[in-house]
Amino acid sequence: MTFQPSQKRFRAWDSINKKFAFVGFDILGETTVFGMCQQYELQHLVQLEITQFSGFSDDFAADIYEGDILSSFAKTETLNLLVKIENGCFVLYHRLGRWGTLERYQELTKEYEITKLKVIGNYYENPDLLK
Repeated sequence: MTFQPSQKRFRAWDSINKKFAFVGFDILGETTVFGMCQQYELQHLVQLEITQFSGFSDDFAADIYEGDILSSFAKTETLNLLVKIENGCFVLYHRLGRWGTLERYQELTKEYEITKLKVIGNYYENPDLLK
């Protein structure tokens, strides 16, 4: 897993059309704002749910965003983890509750003998992966 501390990117989930409308944009970028306004009427911008890039990439170079579901391969089992933002930190949850922060992942890999971390989907398109 790699960390890119200066990367501030976002993506937007369209809750009506059930798809990501924009991925990897800077929320203050005027190009993005004009692009959103051209594609969505102003009153429909509320249907977009904005999620933030964590600054981390998985072991296969895929960016990790809030709402992503990660598969964590341990010695004895595979855990599916949901990425959320909680009190300014990216937090990992599994089906039984809070697992730890993304920032502490390196420590957790030693504790749980985890070998790989992979983005396998997201909460919006693949909620069944959390069951």
